This record gives sequence, C-alpha cells and structure tokens, in this order.
Amino acid sequence: MARRKASAQAPLTPERLEQAALAYLQRYANSAEGLARVLRRRLAKASREGRAAAAPEDVAAVVAKLLRLGLLNDALFAEGRAGRLARQGRSQRSIAR
Repeated sequence: MARRKASAQAPLTPERLEQAALAYLQRYANSAEGLARVLRRRLAKASREGRAAAAPEDVAAVVAKLLRLGLLNDALFAEGRAGRLARQGRSQRSIAR
C-alpha cells in the first residue's frame, strides 16, 4: 500500500493532529493515554523530519477535546477490553490487571 506523498510532506499542524486522532479512533478503540501516546509518537516523527508545526501541548488539547465531545471514553474502552479478554477465555485475575 503506497503512502500519499502530499500528506507525508505536509506540516503536522494542530488541525492535522486532530484529524490523525479521529482517523486513528475510527480504526482502533483506545484510552485517552493510549491515543496521547500515538499522537506523541507521530509528533516526534514529524519533528525529526522537520515538519512539526504543532507543540506537545497540542496533543493534550486534542485528547481533552475528544474526551469533552465524548468521542474518547476510557470507561467504555476498559469495559470493551475486559469483555474481549473474557471471551478469549482469560481468567478474572488476568483481566483485572
């Protein structure tokens, strides 16, 4: 699968960071901390490539906005993960960790 060249060279602005967060959440359920980790990695990569126009504070702002809008819900994520682990046959003890 080829990557689009235009987006690979575009600066990572706070708006693009938010778009990346929304695209990520469309594909993967995640916690607020997990999403923040993904966005920080993306920002670090853009910074190494000289394309970072967003600051680390923008990651926290994007996560806070998504939490406020209800698009990111740690309790719902934990509930879903616990259910998935139970269906896989994991013990209550391992799920509680």
